[in-house]
Amino acid sequence: MTMSTSDLQYQKSKRPRFIQLSSALMICGLVSGCAMFGDRASDFSAMKPPWSKKSETDDPSIEGVRGPMQRIMQTAMWEKKKDANFIEPSIGAAEYQKANATFKAQDYKKAEKEFKAIVKKFKNDPIKEDAQFMVAESQFAQKKYSWAQDSYDQLLVDFPSSRHLDQTTKRLFMIARYWLQEPSIVKGGDIQQVNLEDPGSETPEIPTDGKDRKSRWALVPNLFDRSRPVFDTENRALEALKSIWLHDPTGPLADDALMLTASHYLKKGRYMDADRTFSLLRDEYPKSPHLKDAFMLGTHVKLMSYQGPPMMPPC
Repeated sequence: MTMSTSDLQYQKSKRPRFIQLSSALMICGLVSGCAMFGDRASDFSAMKPPWSKKSETDDPSIEGVRGPMQRIMQTAMWEKKKDANFIEPSIGAAEYQKANATFKAQDYKKAEKEFKAIVKKFKNDPIKEDAQFMVAESQFAQKKYSWAQDSYDQLLVDFPSSRHLDQTTKRLFMIARYWLQEPSIVKGGDIQQVNLEDPGSETPEIPTDGKDRKSRWALVPNLFDRSRPVFDTENRALEALKSIWLHDPTGPLADDALMLTASHYLKKGRYMDADRTFSLLRDEYPKSPHLKDAFMLGTHVKLMSYQGPPMMPPC
C-alpha cells in the first residue's frame, strides 16, 4: 500500500509538534521536581527529635564584635557603675532596679520572672542586654544550669561583645565542668605512649582518681535532677565549651575550653575528635600554656586513631 504525498506531508508536520509537546512536558516536570525537592529540603528540620537542641553556635557571626581593649574598658565601666549602685536614666531603668533588688534579696525565682518581663517588654532597648544577663544569673543561682546555658548563649548571640562576656564565659566553663563529671585536663605525662613496634599489643591507659562515675545514655531522660539537662548532658557540656572559644576567642578561657574538650574526647576514646581539637588549639593559640601538651597528646591520639580496635587472639 503506497502513501500519498499529502499523507507524507501530514506525518512530517506531525513530528515537530510531538517533539515540542514532549519538550514542554519535560520542562514542566523538571520545574515541579525542583520545587518538590526544595520543599522537602526546607522540611528536614522538622525531622529532628523533640529532644534535639539546636545550638546558638550553629550559625556564628562576628557582627558587632569589639576588640579586646574596648571590651576591657566597657567591662570596667560597668563594674564601676554597678559598685556605685548607679544606672543610667533610660527606658526600663525603674523595672531593672526593682528586679535587681529582688535578686540581691536572693529571691532568684521571682527575680528571673521580673528580668524576663524586662527582656520581653524592652526588647529593642539597651536595657535588654543587662536584663538578659541577669536572667541567666538568676537561673544559675537556682542551679538550673541547662536553662542558664541557653540564656547565656542567647546573650552572646544578641550581644557578641557584651560587657558581661567575661562573667558569661566563666559561668559556661563552670557548667561544662560540672556536667562532664571528669573536669581535669589531661597532661602529656599522664598517658602511656603507643608502642610503635607493635601498636596493637597494648592500649595506653589514662589514670583516674578512683571515683566511680555513672554515665547516662543520651536518650535516657533525666527527670529528677534539674541541674542537668533532660537529655544528652555530655553534648550539652561540649556545646558550652564550644560557645566559649567561639564567642570569646581572645578571652582567657578560650584555650582552656579547647583543651578540656580535647581531654574529654581522649578519655572517651574519640581519638579523631581529639586530634582535630588538639590541632585547632595548636593552630589558633601558639602561645597557650597547653601548647606542649597539645603537641604530645596530638601525636598520641593520631597514632591511636590509626591503631584501630584490638585484634582477637588466635585460637
